[in-house]
Amino acid sequence: MSHTTVIFGSGPGIGNHITAEFASHGLNHVILLSRNMDCLASDKQFISSQVPNTKVSTLRLDLSNLASILEVLTTPVEEIEESFKSRKVITLKKAFADSGVFIGLVIVEGIVALEKEFLNPKNIAEKTWGFYEQGEGVDVKIAGD
Repeated sequence: MSHTTVIFGSGPGIGNHITAEFASHGLNHVILLSRNMDCLASDKQFISSQVPNTKVSTLRLDLSNLASILEVLTTPVEEIEESFKSRKVITLKKAFADSGVFIGLVIVEGIVALEKEFLNPKNIAEKTWGFYEQGEGVDVKIAGD
């Protein structure tokens, strides 16, 4: 069975490490979304090197542009358009509640660096996976160092 995860805001550091973490737990198709095509290409290469049997798809998406987001989504979102900008995560979570899609927000409180004990990409990815496995709540806050 194929399991897919979609990463909004893919990028070096947190985005690609979270993606690799999810792929290493059996989500064998990842879709990376970012407005930067160079970043998407680099992240695709990183994920493929970390978890070789994972299918990696990329789509250009600008999260600051509602029209860009609506082009990517295929589910009717008329009812969420009004409050989308101010309550993205809660609204999307409600909109997709019965579809088997998990939506959550990862809040990183601080500067991320490889040498930090808590605020390094690998730890953030592991905490994000734990949040997903738990399946509850709207967000997870990661702080430290």
